[in-house]
Amino acid sequence: KLNMIEKENYFELTELSNEIFKSTYQYDNETIDQLWLRVGSHLASVEKEKEYYSQQFYNVLKDFKFIPAGRILSNAGAPYKGTSYINCFVSGFRGYDQDSMESISAELARQALILKSEGGYGFCASVLRPRGSNIVGIGSSSPGMVEFLQMWDTQSAVITKGSGIEQKGGKKKIRKGAQMVTSYIWHPDIEEFIKAKQIPNNLTKFNMSVLITDKFMNAVINNEMWDLVFPNIQNDKELYKSFWNGDIEQWVNKGGTLKVYKTLPAVDLYNLIMESTYNRAEPGVLFIDTINKMNNLTSIETINATNPCGEQPLPVGGACLLGSINLTQYIDFQLKDFNYDKLIED
Repeated sequence: KLNMIEKENYFELTELSNEIFKSTYQYDNETIDQLWLRVGSHLASVEKEKEYYSQQFYNVLKDFKFIPAGRILSNAGAPYKGTSYINCFVSGFRGYDQDSMESISAELARQALILKSEGGYGFCASVLRPRGSNIVGIGSSSPGMVEFLQMWDTQSAVITKGSGIEQKGGKKKIRKGAQMVTSYIWHPDIEEFIKAKQIPNNLTKFNMSVLITDKFMNAVINNEMWDLVFPNIQNDKELYKSFWNGDIEQWVNKGGTLKVYKTLPAVDLYNLIMESTYNRAEPGVLFIDTINKMNNLTSIETINATNPCGEQPLPVGGACLLGSINLTQYIDFQLKDFNYDKLIED
């Protein structure tokens, strides 16, 4: 139904914008005006005055005055039952014995459901024991944190690939699996983590970031040595199962002991990050102590990961839905100022 759209209001997209619209957000063969109407009408569907709010939502969407998150543009009002309107989620290991196959399998299941719904996915892998660690009960050793990431990477590739066959009811633009994985700078596998994306076609479904602490930066500045450590699992078996959650400071404060796997100059590790990021733009860095100090919920949660593109730090179980007000659409060129009344109204 296009009764609310006047022909003179049809919006002409640039060539690049049109390409992005068609490849990412368009349902079937709709125009951009029809997308705004689809989304606006759906958002108004829970209001008592549906027709009034359909017009209001359409008015604020048209001409890109307000740009909702991508999953809203793609899915709101389209005939899909299993898709998300939330763009990104941060997940992670939970409960008892977080570094177990049961826990890993449970997190992989959460990843699969998030990606299936077209949500982006982020998590911290520092819970996982380092390469070569003994696994009690099976007489084997762990392949390590970075090798385990292949499971997340492969699952993402399969879930988001699609068949390439168009289904009845219109074309669906599949969102490719967006993922972020982080690791603390103290983890024994951190050098392997830093260099992982230097290998072509390795972990291609991930953005990767190193969690940098104030203690590490001070060690770099003062040219000090840096220990790569992990809980001493053999010494603290039950404590490890009941308490280890990937936070080394909480572990030590709880009375857990540490095993030093390697000691190296902090500046060498820092330079490895810089060289890797210069060569292949990975990994990124997150100044995690600053993030947690600035979080107004830091008394009840610890953040160790972000959404896939890194602009929103979130706790385990957190979600983000970022939208944009396009201020260029509110300039009053005669007054050489913003149209504040219109901005406030919208």
